[in-house]
Amino acid sequence: MKKRIMALALTAVLVLGSLTACGKDDSKDAATKTDEVAETNKESDETDQTDTGKEKFYIWSWNDEFQGMMENFFLKDHPEYKDKYDFQYVITGTDAYQEKLDLAFEGSGAEDAPDLLLLEADYIKKYVSSDNTLKMDDLGITAADYPNQYNYTVTTAQDERDNSQKGLSWQAAPGEFIYRRSLAKKYLGTDDPAKVQEMIKDWDSFLEVARKISKESGGATKMLSGPDDAFRPYMSARTSAWVKDGKLTVDPKMEEYLEFNKILETEGLTNGTTQWSDAWAANAGNDSTFGYFGSTWFVQWTLMANAGDAETGTYGDWAMTQGPQWYYWGGTWVAAGKECSNKDLAAEIIRYFTCDEDAMYNYSVEKKDYVNNTAAIKRIIDDGKGTFDFLGNQEYYKIFAETADQIDTSIMTAYDQKINDAFHVEAKAYATGEKDKETAIADFKSSVIGQFAELTE
Repeated sequence: MKKRIMALALTAVLVLGSLTACGKDDSKDAATKTDEVAETNKESDETDQTDTGKEKFYIWSWNDEFQGMMENFFLKDHPEYKDKYDFQYVITGTDAYQEKLDLAFEGSGAEDAPDLLLLEADYIKKYVSSDNTLKMDDLGITAADYPNQYNYTVTTAQDERDNSQKGLSWQAAPGEFIYRRSLAKKYLGTDDPAKVQEMIKDWDSFLEVARKISKESGGATKMLSGPDDAFRPYMSARTSAWVKDGKLTVDPKMEEYLEFNKILETEGLTNGTTQWSDAWAANAGNDSTFGYFGSTWFVQWTLMANAGDAETGTYGDWAMTQGPQWYYWGGTWVAAGKECSNKDLAAEIIRYFTCDEDAMYNYSVEKKDYVNNTAAIKRIIDDGKGTFDFLGNQEYYKIFAETADQIDTSIMTAYDQKINDAFHVEAKAYATGEKDKETAIADFKSSVIGQFAELTE
């Protein structure tokens, strides 16, 4: 998932490449919400080398989200560890994160080698299907510890070579269509999620609503901020992987996406922004955009971060429904590095965030992060705590729960992130008329095979 904090006050931070994780989609960073977050999201692998006399434990990530989770939850529940361990957070910006990890794993014996590392959906297979991460069994964690996790989050973090469990996630990332209530009332006559869902139940219906909104608003409001916003739902509709038995393939659904994307572009049904750009993010705070496709983390880290307040912005004026296609987007997994210096501590942290029902319940209620524990989610819903004022107090956990049960990541591959990036480039070229469809697909394949010589067409 990429957890994207997309605020506009700071515009000098990284602009995207692909997703996750916590993805373009979810792999690049854009403007961030605060100076502190901006500082920790930029490329930096500096750690505090002060000798505290405590045992150092290194946690690698691309932003400071997990650091906050450690400090505000784990260490509050385990205060004795503050005196025993010196937690070092090696934070490297998204663009350079994998490169830094790869370099760390190429060597051995480095003091700051990752004890724990965070991995996103678009590239998790690369690391869990290698010898650079430890099996959960090596940490003493077994399937009996996580019976309530969503199955897709479990299988996603399994080593393709032997199906061993190499990581676990504290969150699930079902995706929905999140729209503006006031604009729905104005142009569709209702903001009721069930009625809006019926209007956008498939892609043809979605386009008709997009045309209606554009026409009735005189072009002032568009269905989406940018033409690439529908990429993730189409990705989840695929039935074949990008790569199978070493062969690169284009699923028919992705060819459909090319045509859908071109319609959005040629008919002017979006605001023409690029995902993760400042302009794209800014549209969450004005009336130019009817809705966004986003998952659990997206609501807070992107929409809420840019919505402003209820009086001058759009806070509380949102609702969500499934949209034309169930999908997922992103997610973050925790894994132990091959040179983990303290397996017992690693196991305790992983169990706390990904297996402990009470800890996950408390974290979810406080942070509004949809946790990867069906029992905790049921308790939250039953306790009436699955609502969010940002969404007009809609019971959004119920909607996420319905989608989460459908998620299937069986066609995920270790190549996905770079393939997704290449496809975005050619989809835009086709949509804008720079290339015809056949040329765009051919160039896409050439680009991918140029990066991965082991693949064939």
